[in-house]
Amino acid sequence: MLAKIIKFKKIIEDNGSLSVFQENESIPFNSKRSFTVITTKNSFRGNHAHKNCHQFLICLKGEIKVNVDDGKNQQVFIIKENDDYGIYIPPLIWASQSSIKDENILLVIASDLFKNSDYIRNKKEFLNYIKK
Repeated sequence: MLAKIIKFKKIIEDNGSLSVFQENESIPFNSKRSFTVITTKNSFRGNHAHKNCHQFLICLKGEIKVNVDDGKNQQVFIIKENDDYGIYIPPLIWASQSSIKDENILLVIASDLFKNSDYIRNKKEFLNYIKK
């Protein structure tokens, strides 16, 4: 499976809105780490895959293009601020993000703590790894 769009609960009221990102509901895994990535227009991030870590990407500000690749198929998503969905990226998917607007904030919710050994940072190594 490549990445997929997952809609989350958004409650809109007269005084604002509330978005709910709940484990094992809108986020299909238990999370252990969250972080934000702040970028400017035409910045590129990601360009790696994880061996075991699941990720859920939410655009808090701006507009971000998300490219995913499983070695055979590719998908492209655009996520924007105020969207009521995020992008779920399972393990063994090569992912990269590019920033479209002048200022962008990406929230990443991850299933695991940071472990450098979980990353595959070279596309050729990724393709060889998934063939095994």
